[in-house]
Amino acid sequence: EFGFVPEESISRVLARQLNLPFVKLAPEVVDASAPHLINGQLAKRRQCIPITATSDHVVLAMANPQDLITLDDVKLSSGRTVSPVVATGTDISAAIGRYYGLS
Repeated sequence: EFGFVPEESISRVLARQLNLPFVKLAPEVVDASAPHLINGQLAKRRQCIPITATSDHVVLAMANPQDLITLDDVKLSSGRTVSPVVATGTDISAAIGRYYGLS
């Protein structure tokens, strides 16, 4: 909050503690069709974005992968099982802007 520790460092530590992957949300990491599995308002409200998907599974980038309500909302909205990965809030916000046109 005060900027003493870089956001990415905090996210990487969280990912390590939870034994989840950490991802940098560069455009080449996100499958362009995946974000459209959920509504942009849901992505913005819950600060998450789908980054890859199959017909029955979606990988969801989240700053807080322990947010079970978001995991359930995305599962219901997409009709797929959800696997969280950790990303920074800044990267997620930028991706939401890029794929949904929301800021």
